[in-house]
Amino acid sequence: MIATYAAYARVSAQQQFQYRAANYFFMIGMVVEPVIYLVVWSTIARSHGGQIEGFTPGTFAAYYIVWTLVRNMNIVLTPFAWEWRIKEGQFSGQLLRPVHPIHEDLASFIGWKFVVILLWLPIAGVLSLVFRPELSPSLLQCVVFGIAIWGAYLIRAIMQWSLGLITFWTTRVGAIFDAWYLSEMLLSGRLFPLQLMPDWMQRVSWFLLCSASGSPWRSP
Repeated sequence: MIATYAAYARVSAQQQFQYRAANYFFMIGMVVEPVIYLVVWSTIARSHGGQIEGFTPGTFAAYYIVWTLVRNMNIVLTPFAWEWRIKEGQFSGQLLRPVHPIHEDLASFIGWKFVVILLWLPIAGVLSLVFRPELSPSLLQCVVFGIAIWGAYLIRAIMQWSLGLITFWTTRVGAIFDAWYLSEMLLSGRLFPLQLMPDWMQRVSWFLLCSASGSPWRSP
């Protein structure tokens, strides 16, 4: 399986490097959203004396610039792709292969992530020059972050893959997926840091996070 994953990842990385311009435009589209949030929250912080709940404009800049990497690292096979796979008969062919389809999806996106990281670095550099983030992590924190972000990719990929299996029972699942993405947007810290949420929303978010990872729930 290690050799299989390495082969899938290598082929995917080679394919994505052939479309560098397309990947850059795609990443720029992914960056626009957090930059808008960054500008909005930085402006609000300045209008409230320079900080909100301990977040300064520099802290917001660090949060959303790092979030651009987190977002791109957590792009996985969307459940919406399952409708197309099944209606077009693609999944039937994949099930005939000797390797389970989930391995191809996981490995292919892993290969893409290495391309994403390389393309993200200059974008992060430009954003850092413009917004001046306040961030000084230790070496240990960087290592833990690297492990966590790959673990987050794996968890999200499996969750989205499992959600996509709903299409075996119904061919119109867009509303279900939209409800899922709405809850993810509100409770994941995507729109704003979790510390800015009401206490009860923080508890709900923390409970769902622990449930997804299989960890025992403890209030933060």
